[in-house]
Amino acid sequence: MSPLGRVVLLLTTLMLLMSLCECDPPTTVHITDCLSNKQWLNFHCKSKNDDLGSRVLAPTNSYQFSFHPNLWATTLFYCSMYWQGDKKLHWFNIFEAQRDITCTNCFWSIKDTGPCKSLTQPNCSAGDKYVKCYNWNPSK
Repeated sequence: MSPLGRVVLLLTTLMLLMSLCECDPPTTVHITDCLSNKQWLNFHCKSKNDDLGSRVLAPTNSYQFSFHPNLWATTLFYCSMYWQGDKKLHWFNIFEAQRDITCTNCFWSIKDTGPCKSLTQPNCSAGDKYVKCYNWNPSK
C-alpha cells in the first residue's frame, strides 16, 4: 500500500473510532408541562435515527431522554405537541446541536405560547428564570 493510502486508511479509522466513542457525558433533554389551566401535554419526539414514541405528561410533570450528539454537530431532535385546550399541532426543535451544543442538561418548560429554556429544572411558577423563550415552529 502506498504511503498516501496508509495515511488515508489511518485517518478514516481514527474518524470512525471517534464517531463511535461515547467518551463525553450524554446530553439530557428535560421537558416539563407548564401549560396554563393544568392541561395535559401530549407529545412525540424523534430524530432522524431515533423515534422516542408518543408520551403524555400531567401538569408540572417532566420527561427526559439522553443521547450523545454526533461529532459533526448535526444532531437534531424535534417534538410535536398538542393539548386539549388547543387543537392545533405545535412542533419545535427541542435539541439542535448548533444552538444547544454547550448544554449537557437542557431544561424546557412547555407553555401555550412556546417552549422556554432554563438553566435549572422549572417548577412552572412565576419564579422560573428562563434563558430564552421561543415561538412554535411554523406549521408545514
